[in-house]
Amino acid sequence: MKNATPSQPEQNHKWTQIDTNSRRLSSTCLGFHSCEFVFIRGSTGLFRLVRGLAALLIASALSFNASAASESPSLLLQKGIYAEEVERNLESAIKIYEQIAAESAANRTVVAQAQYRLAVCYQKQGKKEQAIAALNELVQQYPSDADTTKKARHMLADLGQTPSEGVAIRRLPSVAANWFMDLSADGRLLAYQPEKSFDLFVCETATGKTWPVAKGERGMEPWQATISPDGTQIAYTINGLVLWIAKTDGTESRKTLTREGKTGSFQTIGWSPDATRLVCMSVDTKSTSVSVLSLNLSTGESQEHARIANTQRLRVFCLSADGNYVAFRRNEDGRKIFLLDLRSGREEVLIEKDAVGVVGWTLGDSKIVFVNNRSGASHDLWAVAIKDGKSSAEPELIMSNLGFVEPFVTRDGRIYYAEKSRDLWVMEGFLTRKAVQKLARPSPSPAALDEFRGPNHSIVDRNLGFSATLPTGWELKSANRRGSQRPITTIDLSVAEFPDALPRLSLHIRPDGAPTAPAEVAAMLRNFAETVVIADRQKENDLTDYKNRPTSYALRTVAGRAAISWAADFKRGGKTWTEYLAAIYGDKLATVARVQVPAEKADDLRTAFESLVESVRLP
Repeated sequence: MKNATPSQPEQNHKWTQIDTNSRRLSSTCLGFHSCEFVFIRGSTGLFRLVRGLAALLIASALSFNASAASESPSLLLQKGIYAEEVERNLESAIKIYEQIAAESAANRTVVAQAQYRLAVCYQKQGKKEQAIAALNELVQQYPSDADTTKKARHMLADLGQTPSEGVAIRRLPSVAANWFMDLSADGRLLAYQPEKSFDLFVCETATGKTWPVAKGERGMEPWQATISPDGTQIAYTINGLVLWIAKTDGTESRKTLTREGKTGSFQTIGWSPDATRLVCMSVDTKSTSVSVLSLNLSTGESQEHARIANTQRLRVFCLSADGNYVAFRRNEDGRKIFLLDLRSGREEVLIEKDAVGVVGWTLGDSKIVFVNNRSGASHDLWAVAIKDGKSSAEPELIMSNLGFVEPFVTRDGRIYYAEKSRDLWVMEGFLTRKAVQKLARPSPSPAALDEFRGPNHSIVDRNLGFSATLPTGWELKSANRRGSQRPITTIDLSVAEFPDALPRLSLHIRPDGAPTAPAEVAAMLRNFAETVVIADRQKENDLTDYKNRPTSYALRTVAGRAAISWAADFKRGGKTWTEYLAAIYGDKLATVARVQVPAEKADDLRTAFESLVESVRLP
């Protein structure tokens, strides 16, 4: 194939072919896994209001709680119904219902109920068209909420309308998984890691039947698993240096290729249509670009297709079914999605901003499904039409307020996702129906972050029992949760005096079997600082020459919890940066605090960062 950059000669990287018995690798430390978790929204019960004394009692409770920093979706729903039915204040009720829809993505049951009440308010105001639009959106986006959608259908019938049909959400047999890796193109097989295991398993989605494909152990587990187009093989990597190929029926697993040298890593992107080659991304920590190449699984030879500038973090690569295009997201620069033509090396921007990730190609490579996060409080599912390597129409909304999930899509347009990393669901008909006409809603307010704000300039995660006090001039910038079995909370901060500083706190649930003896905990913390963080940083494509300061390691305690602090230096954009870090290990929760800042400003921020670390409290 043609080289990505005509000014550079085509590079053929040599790989060593190997044929041995199967082994597997991963790194697990402090409860952190190098995988993406699927986080699915929870649900809470809905309270029914009645008129009279019950309404007055509830009104008193609402008045008492009105001054709270944040209100739960259920409480807001009660407040809206009270405004609608008792106070007869429809405008106030509408604002509350719209607020729930905009800010309560994690609770789709309450959002569906609020959407129905919104339609009722419009009907009471005599705004028939708006009521119909709200009901149609409810039916199309919340078909799994049977009770509410049934009422919406009846109301549409009363208004002389018939809701659009052809969409459904079906529940599939449950699978107990730590995380899901890949779905076969036909949706028949799902690769995953079971709970409390390091093995690679495959599940038959229709029946729930599962079986092992490769045996793993702590420190030797597979990742980046990719199922072949015909569903018979699965590829995965070990430490980004060794490639394994296994049969999906579990009868064979063999080491196939290994990369020479240890100055970088590679990750699998997808299979060629005939399953003879794998398209991969090769990262060299000494280079300013990454290489997208094909590996010949028979000869071990590789052919470079393109080089992508290594100035920003690259995430979520998806190969088209015909093997000609790769869709990927850059983590910075507005979080754009790009389309790379492997034949010419040309890049096209598909999505300009707020992209969370690429789900995959579907419907004969005519559409790319992606996840968007415009509000910061919710993930929405979108699709964009593709023709000749370019977008051919404006993106279409598939489902809003999906929660913090990373679904899969099949070649025929079905969308699979999981609840609580156990319950599998499939959405059918959503990609072939007409695009949902989303109602105009107010822009999400900063109140979406209120659940992380505590008293006296503190930040909290009440679900995990975490708290910390922000230094003067530091503010909460954004927060995100992902994962279900061991959820991860990431809290980004800002520093008014140093706008280019990058402070962050990451909260992780400790896994079962994690060390508890003081000597083991100290050794684990030291290993985390010396090896795991460095390995993670080397995968971040916007920085180079990352090195810990050998004399900076300091084992310590923070509020009685075992901890370690250290510092590192690296290059970003041609400049020297410094990173201060601290890992704190609690009984149930582990926290990593860090701040990255240009080296010339590091000393000025160190005292404030240390005060943040000392203020951390874990359950």
